[in-house]
Amino acid sequence: MKHVLLHIGATIPSAEDITAFRPIVDAMGARLHVIYTQPDPLSAGGQADLNPARMPELHQGMEAEAREKLSGLFGHAADAATIQIRAGDPIRAIADYATEAGIDMIVVGLATEGDEESELARSLLDATGCSILVWRAR
Repeated sequence: MKHVLLHIGATIPSAEDITAFRPIVDAMGARLHVIYTQPDPLSAGGQADLNPARMPELHQGMEAEAREKLSGLFGHAADAATIQIRAGDPIRAIADYATEAGIDMIVVGLATEGDEESELARSLLDATGCSILVWRAR
């Protein structure tokens, strides 16, 4: 496996989860990709009156938010990760990026049984040919 994709959406991995997950990626010698999905892009920055000309600013704000969250979890290793920010349906966004980037394994979180991340994992099994690793948030 050369490309591992970590999804950050409703469930954000804790530092403890990353400490357990990161050695798996490192042992495989895989490149880490992180996809941050936002079903409603306007909720990312609380933009009430969005001017289409300001979409690049909104995207930059979403990326800054994602990098901030990642740096707290990965430290300087966050700078080496490929980060994608996608808006809209998380299943479609993840499946499309997995195809584009040649992802071998997708890692998703599971906060509680039956939550939206649980449904995401099951749907990704159908939507991609990737292995899926589900971690349970603590």
